Amino acid sequence: MGRKTLDRIRKFFGDSQGAITVEFVVTLPVLLAALGFAEQYGQAMQTRNSLDVAARDAARFISRAPLDPTGTTVPDEFLCKARGIIETRMGDSISLFDGAADGTEPLGCTGYHTNAGGEIATNENGQPIVDSISIVSTATSTQITIKAYAEFAFVKFIGMRDNDAEFTTENGVAVYNYTELEQRSFAEGIFMTATENWPRTQ
Repeated sequence: MGRKTLDRIRKFFGDSQGAITVEFVVTLPVLLAALGFAEQYGQAMQTRNSLDVAARDAARFISRAPLDPTGTTVPDEFLCKARGIIETRMGDSISLFDGAADGTEPLGCTGYHTNAGGEIATNENGQPIVDSISIVSTATSTQITIKAYAEFAFVKFIGMRDNDAEFTTENGVAVYNYTELEQRSFAEGIFMTATENWPRTQ
């Protein structure tokens, strides 16, 4: 009786039928995950490149714009057009935020905000309250900074998170508010920053 049992065990472990199917089922999730993250990495690099190009194009545009009557900066209408260039270049690939806080007013299209006293508004850490797109233009140079949030489409695709968060600001600081679902320990996206300095050409 014991011998027959041992023979059956040996036969079971020696049977290779269906082994390929089992191996395929085991390796398929790993393969799909690798392909998904490779695609996501490529998309992130493409978004980063688009962010750099958008900042460069906007800075080049402002560097060629005429100065205001004081000769110290570029008129706000050109700054607004520069912001439009950035938003058009990026489309829906990133999320932009408005840094406005209670008691502050936007300083034209610069991306900065002023307080009741007319000074540049700051947060509790003493940092200026700014939007995703900030523009500093002087008589000699232009600096454009873009801080944006790019989502991980692969994470949303596999259903780990499905529109359970809202991208907003609190006191001029960008935050991601989670609604109804518990906050996960993994990221759904990444913050990207692009800064372009361009000398005036006029």
